[in-house]
Amino acid sequence: MLFLNDVLQVFSFNILKVHNKKLFMVLLFFDKNNINITNKLREIKLSINPWKTPSPSSRHEEVVTTRYRIGHSRPTHLHLITKEDRPTCELCDKELTIKHIILERPKFNSSRQIIGNPPTMQQALGEENSKNIYHFFTNIGLAKLM
Repeated sequence: MLFLNDVLQVFSFNILKVHNKKLFMVLLFFDKNNINITNKLREIKLSINPWKTPSPSSRHEEVVTTRYRIGHSRPTHLHLITKEDRPTCELCDKELTIKHIILERPKFNSSRQIIGNPPTMQQALGEENSKNIYHFFTNIGLAKLM
């Protein structure tokens, strides 16, 4: 954390925290040594700017899109509440994740055309695909499971 340490030497942590929390969060976000490669959101969005939501969007569309972007959905996370084993895909016996549903699950190959058959999560769930994300999850029956 060379960059962050340099900044903290100039300003005390308390001053940054109290007077400019947003600046501190930006520094943490962009600190190259602090990047967690397994961070699901960072896999699809590299900036901290708000998503541009196409209008008109209903609250439900925004919730569905956001929850699937961050990887938190009932089908993939209900096991945490029910204290059951992690869900697996019944077709390929892999762990059921949003990434698996969007990019890999054979059952949804034809529905994947809605989001343009993306090769990466960034292309599938990126800002330019916002309206199509909701339509994809509606088409495969997962939008109502939020």
